[in-house]
Amino acid sequence: MKISKIFAIASAAVLMVACGTPAAEGSKEVKALLPSKSLTDSTSYLIGVNFGSWIKGNDFGEINYNEMLKGMKDFINAKGNMQDSTFFTQFKVDPNKMNDVLDGYIQKRRAYTGALNTEKGAKFIENFLKEDGAQQTESGLAYKIIEPGNDKKAVSDQDTVWVDYKGTLLDDTVFDENKDINFTLNRVIKGWGEGLKLIGEGGKVKLVIPGDLAYGEYGTRGIAPNSTLVFDVTLNKVGNFVAPVEEPVKRMALEIEGTLAQKLPVQSGNSARGPWAKQEFILEFPDGNFTAKACFTAWGQEKVQDLGKYQVGDKVKVSFNLKSREYNGRWYNDLQIWKIAPAGAQPAAPAQPAPQARPAAQAPAYPQAPAPTLEDMPADSDGAEDLPF
Repeated sequence: MKISKIFAIASAAVLMVACGTPAAEGSKEVKALLPSKSLTDSTSYLIGVNFGSWIKGNDFGEINYNEMLKGMKDFINAKGNMQDSTFFTQFKVDPNKMNDVLDGYIQKRRAYTGALNTEKGAKFIENFLKEDGAQQTESGLAYKIIEPGNDKKAVSDQDTVWVDYKGTLLDDTVFDENKDINFTLNRVIKGWGEGLKLIGEGGKVKLVIPGDLAYGEYGTRGIAPNSTLVFDVTLNKVGNFVAPVEEPVKRMALEIEGTLAQKLPVQSGNSARGPWAKQEFILEFPDGNFTAKACFTAWGQEKVQDLGKYQVGDKVKVSFNLKSREYNGRWYNDLQIWKIAPAGAQPAAPAQPAPQARPAAQAPAYPQAPAPTLEDMPADSDGAEDLPF
């Protein structure tokens, strides 16, 4: 754990200085290489500053420095090897419990600090609400509108605001201050997201934000757990969020004429979205001096019924969409038809035509459902070449 590592490093460093070192050995020339007393004193002092900074930064509060010094001396005077299982039996408290002890202590300190700050914050807000114009929302946010601004306000957490602000603690310590900076309201503390919607452009407001609408029970750098924060904010500009217009997906529409060479069995099944059906077929078409073949897929009841109108050997024109998908590191082409007609028919319109009624006797009827996802697809008998369409 990070705490125990830092503690061990700091303790070892302090121990070497605070408890002294063995008498220097060697000739006069060798001893002259040692750091001077002045440098040793400065180093000792700065190690203390560093260790004190760590104690203060982790909110250790009032440490018993006598016990801390005793632990240092006990470690210096300990006998044996740290790798020996009996080494730690020499100490008043087993150092192997350091993580649990320090964690428990810090959690207690955090709980105390959080409860104390909640108590102080409630008292501060109580007094603030006695001021003229001070109000409070249902969430607990206290505020006073200094200037209402114009009618252009932030209305959504996705809106962006440009502001000047100053943030202070209850003792008037300034912890943050900025001018003409912008934020999206869903990226700031809850109290800001709520408070900035209370005024329009050009408005000014004082926000008193309780800890649960600020940085909560853990706080953040420079702000203790459950701290109530005070902000003086000027709203310079509002950028209302405009949802992007989603354009329909454009697919490549292609046509090809050829001979219906083979119709594969109809496949059907049930997915999480309902029953589905598909039928694949092979189309032969001229390719220079040769004949090429391609496998197409008719998805859904209507397309299967369309395909049912034609027999092997018929000349047909197929309108289809071409796309590729990656599956297990391999890429596969998917040719899905959206219209099949006799060869020589007029070119298909860019958009899919309205479905036409089909005689039920020409093809089995399958319930219409969205094309299944990869997880819905049946596996081949051997499962080796199951394509993800």
